[in-house]
Amino acid sequence: MTYQKFSFLFDIYEMGTLEQNWKILKTYFQSGKSSTQTVRKLRGKFDRKEMPSTQFVDQFVKRIRQTGSLLDKATRSRARSVRSTENIATVAQSVFEQPSTRHRSQNLNISRISLRRILNKDLDMKPYKVQLVQELKLHDHPVRFRFVQWAEQRLVEEHFYRKIIFSDKAHFHLGGYVNKQNCRIWGSENPHVVMEKPMHPQRVIVWCGFWSGGIIGSFFFENEQRAAVNGERYRAMLNEFLLPKFEEEDTDDIWFQ
Repeated sequence: MTYQKFSFLFDIYEMGTLEQNWKILKTYFQSGKSSTQTVRKLRGKFDRKEMPSTQFVDQFVKRIRQTGSLLDKATRSRARSVRSTENIATVAQSVFEQPSTRHRSQNLNISRISLRRILNKDLDMKPYKVQLVQELKLHDHPVRFRFVQWAEQRLVEEHFYRKIIFSDKAHFHLGGYVNKQNCRIWGSENPHVVMEKPMHPQRVIVWCGFWSGGIIGSFFFENEQRAAVNGERYRAMLNEFLLPKFEEEDTDDIWFQ
């Protein structure tokens, strides 16, 4: 018998009458405190769906010894739910006042778990992440349309996608960097450790390209730890680093993203 099935039977007898519970307990002591003999003697006295198992009898007797009661009042009180009609209406109104679930949980005196259940199950809402995108101007639309037409023609060529070089760059902090949003220190007490870091730590910017032929780079933008890569520096990298790499590959049929 699985734990889930056992829990189901246990809940049935939690809601049983006092007479039913007394019959089980009385039969248990008449059977020499044997749960197996108790189940055998109770056969025919209960419906097949209400027939207790030996596991239930053991837990039933154990609960009575702990509580001294044939009825578990504590279990009955757990049926109360935080997801009441009033709380659901209050949470629905709070969506337009405060987007943060942490602050809403504190203001409404509702746990964050219950708050999220109401938002998801009762109000059918989902969390959406803010995204930063570039605004399209009127003159951008015909340009994008021409690019789509050009790309559609190029894709007819065999293995055109294998001739495209994509690139990206990343910042590496030379003195170490801690993302406080993801960093957690677990302990029985607050360590109150202080680590001194410069206001503007040194960092290096690394660029690399990748395509079907492999990885191109890495290229380090040196002596530019505090400044972003502008158009002039990026153009110099293309002329002094990337174009010579094309010559080394001995190919001129490459498209740079």
